Formats: sequence, structure tokens, C-alpha cells
Amino acid sequence: MDDEDEERKMEEIRKWSSFVLDDVIDSNEKTKKKLHLLQKDLDAGFDLKEEKARAINLISYLHWRLGEREKAFEAIKKAQEVNESRSLITLCNEILFHQEVGEYCQFRKLSDNFETHLKEKGTQTRAVAEIAYFYSRFGPRHHDQAVQLFRKAIEDMKPNRNILWEFGLALTLQRQSHMFQMTDPEKFNPGDKKKESASMLYAIVKCTQSGCLLEYCQIIGKAWCRLGSILTKNENLFDIVNIDKTDTMKINQNLCFEKALQLCPNHYFVLQSYGQQLRYWWELEKSREMLEKAIHMQDMPFSRHHLAITLKKIVERDISKQKCRRNLNHSFSTEDRQQVSGREHYDSGISSMSNQLSLSMSHQSIENRQYNSAREQYDNGISSMTNQLSSLSISHPAVEKSSMYWKDHTSHRYQRSRPFVRRSAGTRRPEGNAQWDIGNAPRYQQRTNTPFFRSQSDPVHQTRAFNAMRKSPNSVCHSPGNPLLIKAVEHLEKALEMDKDFNVARYELGLIYRMLDKTKDAMNCFSFITSDNCGKPSEYKMTLINAFEQQGFCKLEMKSKETDPGKQEELQYDAEQSMWKAVSVMSGVIRAIPKIQTSNQCFPTLKSLLLERSESPKNLKELAKLHELLQFPVESIKFIKRLIEIGPYDKATVKKLIQNYIEIKDFENAICTLSLLQCTGDLDVFERSIYVDTYIKGAKDSMEKHDFEMGKIRLLKAYQTIFPNLSSSSSCLEDDAKSSDIFILHSCGESNGCQQLKLITSTLQSFVQLRVAVNSNDCLPFRPEMTYVKKAMSDCRCILVLFHETGSINNPDNMSDFVDLAIEMILRKYRTKTLVINTEGNEHDLQICKELILPTESCGNTEDSDVQTLKEGTLFSNILTKMSELF
Repeated sequence: MDDEDEERKMEEIRKWSSFVLDDVIDSNEKTKKKLHLLQKDLDAGFDLKEEKARAINLISYLHWRLGEREKAFEAIKKAQEVNESRSLITLCNEILFHQEVGEYCQFRKLSDNFETHLKEKGTQTRAVAEIAYFYSRFGPRHHDQAVQLFRKAIEDMKPNRNILWEFGLALTLQRQSHMFQMTDPEKFNPGDKKKESASMLYAIVKCTQSGCLLEYCQIIGKAWCRLGSILTKNENLFDIVNIDKTDTMKINQNLCFEKALQLCPNHYFVLQSYGQQLRYWWELEKSREMLEKAIHMQDMPFSRHHLAITLKKIVERDISKQKCRRNLNHSFSTEDRQQVSGREHYDSGISSMSNQLSLSMSHQSIENRQYNSAREQYDNGISSMTNQLSSLSISHPAVEKSSMYWKDHTSHRYQRSRPFVRRSAGTRRPEGNAQWDIGNAPRYQQRTNTPFFRSQSDPVHQTRAFNAMRKSPNSVCHSPGNPLLIKAVEHLEKALEMDKDFNVARYELGLIYRMLDKTKDAMNCFSFITSDNCGKPSEYKMTLINAFEQQGFCKLEMKSKETDPGKQEELQYDAEQSMWKAVSVMSGVIRAIPKIQTSNQCFPTLKSLLLERSESPKNLKELAKLHELLQFPVESIKFIKRLIEIGPYDKATVKKLIQNYIEIKDFENAICTLSLLQCTGDLDVFERSIYVDTYIKGAKDSMEKHDFEMGKIRLLKAYQTIFPNLSSSSSCLEDDAKSSDIFILHSCGESNGCQQLKLITSTLQSFVQLRVAVNSNDCLPFRPEMTYVKKAMSDCRCILVLFHETGSINNPDNMSDFVDLAIEMILRKYRTKTLVINTEGNEHDLQICKELILPTESCGNTEDSDVQTLKEGTLFSNILTKMSELF
């Protein structure tokens, strides 16, 4: 074997080894962390030999990266023992290990077996799936690679199945749908990822072929848990996947966890997932029990993190109960409070309250039949109400003003209680299930008939759910020295000891420190996330936003306790800067997660701080910028206009005003505002581009509204801005009567005329009345053809070169000599003023020129004049956009 063959073989061996991860691991610290977590998984045990073998292969590679060669070889031997038929990854790792330590004899023996092993059926497919698993273990940055490889392995495996690979793909897709694991907002598409993940998990839990359930018991149990975590409270699986309606309509969140517990009653993952879900259901004591049991079985950072949150929720619930009790007492008379104060238990106080309400409300013109029904529901639901109050952090007066959905802990469903309604005399109660007409209802009734929990499609419900998911409160419940919070701190510190990069746990630790009134400790947690302790902020946008936001709140809390005016001013400045950073990151994710616009707390806080100051130009600029970043263009316009009124203003201010007008599609004002730019001095190239962009967008808007004349005017304005030496009447061009505006170079073999050429010439000549020359068609008979072409190309404002799939210039059979020479001249002299117009999928030689791609179907004509005009206007606006890039 020569050297080239040997080199190719080694490249192939490395391709099928763990060494493909060389670019993934960027520090020994992260390598040690991954190794530690993998070892804990291995010690806890795996359900399948395949799981164990791939984990050992990755462990072996990580030992090698850390220079622990003996441990790497030991792991290789374990992988061989676990998997009798040596995997391709194991073999390739071993070959490379022996080569790098200089054991060439053993290296030769193993490498001689490589090609034979590579040809075995399914070997490469299994290796692809294993590499996908490796990528999935290294975080969201590498999840795209994991998804691609899992899909490839699953596809290559057909018609056979491997449930482990399917679960790996479903799990990775589900992670990609979580906003806290979003690294690239442009690619964030949670809806599709969630649907595909749910479909795959459903296919796994439906796996009933012989022996499958026993072999994949734990995988199916995990799949049920993951399916339950995808569903929301009031959803069934059919709402997401829209398949097998009879079966999927029955699958809800509760059923998923019941199935998981039936299959794996003592599995760590199932206990952790169930404990986490119980917290969402506000069954906090049971959640605590399940999570403690999970930690006892396998001590993992995730379980400690969730247990800490559960303990935090218990404290918040208890504080809310205390507030609720105080507010209830204050709602009675002195005599009533004396009666209630003698009670030892809160439940008996509630019972007394309901009796007092009965006496009180009987004097308020409320129909006995209506009240009795309401009181019966009130008594039945009052114990559950306290839990709901805790979750919403609301006190009793709010209950007096709103109807509730009582929580049934057995079915985990919300049932709406009948609201207490005060009706005016003579008003009849609706019969049967008839609803009150809110528009004609008494004023009190309109105020009280809004439930806290609504349907899932209700925007208010969605906003509350989103805010709860974000977990970035402005204020927190303070409970200094609370033993449960101290215990939660211990769990989170242990979790961070196991995984130093566990920033979600670090963020939660910061919130708990705030509750303990340890604001400086909280500040340290949040600043660690925003700097990553070495000047590199977190790559996860939502965690970064929350951490900056919380830094601002911490600084404001510290300011409220400070007595020194100078120190107060410093703390407020720091708070504002932290909030500005949060808003800046928000502006980059707001299109991917629109609810962030109204859910964040730093925007109203920062706005109120800015409005407290005097109306100075600097302050108005900041207010305009704040609203612009969070896409409130109407409000931003108000502040910019005020800034221009008090003056002086600069180009940047006018540009911002124009951009905001464009954002709200107010092109009349946007175009009128362009004149303000001329008052700020001569226009440079970049400012001319603002003119062009504004005119083109305004023209498109006019044409969409079928105002074609205004569209033409605005397009010609854009053309005149690109070519400022153009006279005011583009149809006359008296100053340059012999030269063309556009020179078109084209050669086509179609005998009946080229549709592409017809559309373009019609657009340029008829739609906007420009002077157009095509090839040498206008050349006088006695004049040399090439001389004419050189003159035309030199004098014209822009050269258009047409390519398409039929009769292309690239086709030598249709190539005229002068066209060939003209192409060479373009490459040599005129490429900076040449625009290539091409159709999809067609290649050409002028790759260095700007190019506009036209869909093939866009070149035909239509009988509808409005449609044809719209097509021509769209084409010309696209051509102008590309022309503006040339100049």
C-alpha cells in the first residue's frame, strides 16, 4: 500500500471514530465535566447494552483527550466486553490509540481488519447513530448535527427500527423546542420541533411487537415522561400530532405519567420527571417526596435543581397563605375578626368566613337560590383555592373581584365556579345554561366576571403561562433565614459542584438568595452568568436576558437600602445599564419569541426611570431607542418627533424616524421625512441607500394596494437616486439622447422570441419608460457591430446580462462572436455596473457579478392587466434593489 492509500485509509478510520469530536471540546474543564456526568450515568446502569457501549466509547475518548491513556485503554476493553460484536467506533478508537502510543504492530493488525469490519451489514449505520449520540451530549450548539445524523441512521435502518435511536432523535428535537436552549433565534422553530418529537415519542410508546416492551421497557417509560412534558394541562396528544384520533384523544398529561410509573416505578428518570410535573400541578409535598427518592437512587444535578425549586414553591405558597389569611381577617368587622382569631386552624377560619359571607350577602339583594349555589361551590373549593392563590401570588380582595377555576387534584382539571353576581332590582337570572350579556350587565358584574384561568388560546392565559415559564420576577417573597430556602441553596450548590456550567441552576440560586434577602450573593450569581466568570457571556439568549434583568432588579433593591445619595446614583446607573443590556439581547430574539415584548419586567422599569428625568435630547433619544429595540415603533416615533422639534437633530435621528415609519408601513410620512436628510448636509452612499430602500418599499406597498401610478412614481424616484445625473423627465433624456439607460446583452435560440427578454424590455420601456438597447439591434448597417456594442456598454448606466435554461449564452451553438467578446469585456472592465438576471438552477460564467434570480414561471405573460402590471412592478423593484447594491 502506497503512502496516499495509507493516508486515505487513516482519514476513513478517523471519520468513524470518536475523534470526529475534536472540534467540539474546547477546554479540559468541560471535558472533565462531561466525563463526570457520563461516569455517573454508567454507574447508575443502562437498560440496553448498546447504551452502555456507546457511553463507554465516549468515556474512553474523553480520557484520551485528558491525557489519561491507561484509563482510555481500560474503557476500550470494557466496551468490547459489553458489546461482543465490536462496534466500528470501538475498533477505530483502538486503532488510533495504538498508533499514537507507537504500538505499530498492534495498530497494523487492527487496521487490517478495518475494511472487512466496515463492510458488515449495518455497521456504518450503527456508527452514525453513535456519533449522533455523542453530539447530543455536548449541548444545544451541536443538536443540529445530532438531529441530522440520527435521521440518517433511522432512514438507513428501514424497514427495521431501533427505538433507542428514535428516542435520541425525539429527545434532541424536544430540547430544540425549549426557548432556554435557543442559541440561534433565526433558526428557532419550536412548533415544528415539538410536533415531530411528539410524533416520534408516540410511535415509541405504541411499540407492541413481540419482545419489544420487555427489551425497551425503560426507553418506553422515558418516552411516556417526555410525551407528558410536551403536553400542557388541557391538551391531549391529538391537539399536537393530529393522527389516530380515537387513540391520541385519550392521551393526556396525567395518563402519560401513569403509564411511565406502571412501566418503571423505581427508575430515576421517571421519578425525577414525575416529581417535576407534580410541582407544576402544585402537589408540592408529593413532588418533594418523588424528587428526594430520585436523588436517593441517583444523585444528579437535575434532580437537586428541581427539588430546590419545589422547596422554593413551598415557601412561596406558605407566604401567600399567610397574606391571604391576613387579608381575609381584614375583610370582616371587628366582631367577625374576634370570632375568627379564636380559631387555631386556617380551614376553620375559612369555614367561619363563608358563614359570615352568607349573613352579609343576604342583605345585598342577591337571590337566595343563586347565592346558595355559589356558596356550595365556594365551600367545596376553598381548600383548593389557597393553592391557586399561592401560584398566582394574589390575596383575598382579588378573589372578591374575580371568578375562579378550582383545581381538582385527582383529575388535575380546572372547573369554573359560578361567580357571585350582584344584579339590580327586577333583573332576571338567565334560565338553564344561558350566559349573561356582558355588554348589558351591571357594572359590578362586568368587573367580576373575568376568570383567572382561561382557555389555552386566551392571550391573557398564554401571557401568564409564558411569564411563569420565564421565571424573571421584578419582586420576590422575602423570607430571611427560612430553613427550606437554606436547604434549597444547599441542593443548588451541590448541583453546581457537579456541573459548573449549570447556569439554569445558578440563576435559580440567585432568585432564592433574593428571597433570603442576600442581594449581593444573588448579584454574584447573575453576573457569573452574564460574564461566565471569564468575560464570555452565556450563549443561551433567554438565560442571558433573565440574568441581565435580575442584575438590574438587584441593584435597585440595593439602592432602596442605601442612604448615601452618591451611592444611590451609582446603583441606579448600574441598574439601568443592566436593563439596557437585557433589552438589547431581547431585540435579537423578539421575532423568534414575540411574547418577550410584553412579558419582560425591565422595559417598564427602565422606561419609568427615564421618564422621571427632564426632557433633554439625550433622554428623548434613549426613550426612542428603548421603544425601537422592543418594536414599539409608534411610541418611538413620538419621542423622535419631539426630539426633532426641540432640535438640533442629526442624520442618525432622521434615519431612525424613517425606519420607524417604514416599520408601521406609513410610507407617506417616511418619504416626506426623506427631505429632512437633505437639511443635514450632502448625502453619502449609505444615505442614498436609505432613499432607495424607502422608495422601493413604498412602491411595493402602493402596488399591493393597486395604486400603480404612485408605484411607478416611487420606483422612478428610486432609479433617479441610484443614478443622480438622470434628468427629471426620464422619458426624454435630452441631455443624453443618444445613450441608453439600460443595455441588455442576450443570446437566445428561441425562434418565437424569448419570454424573459419580452418581460424585461416591456417592464423597462412601457412600465417606467426607460431607454433600452438590446445587443446590436439598434446598430446602423454601415457601423461595425463591435464598435457599437463597446460604445453602448460604456455609455449606458447599467448592463443587464440575461441567462436562462433555454438558449443560454453558455451554449456555444447560440453564441454570436460579439456576445462572446462583450462577455470578456464585462469581465475586464464593466463587472461593477453589470447585473446578471438568471433563472433558478442555471449556471453561468459571470459569478463575480451581482445576480438576480427569477423564478421560471415569472417570465410568462398574463391576460389580466392588473396582474401583469403588478408582475412588472415587482420585477423592476427587484432589479432596482440589485442595482443599488452595484452603486
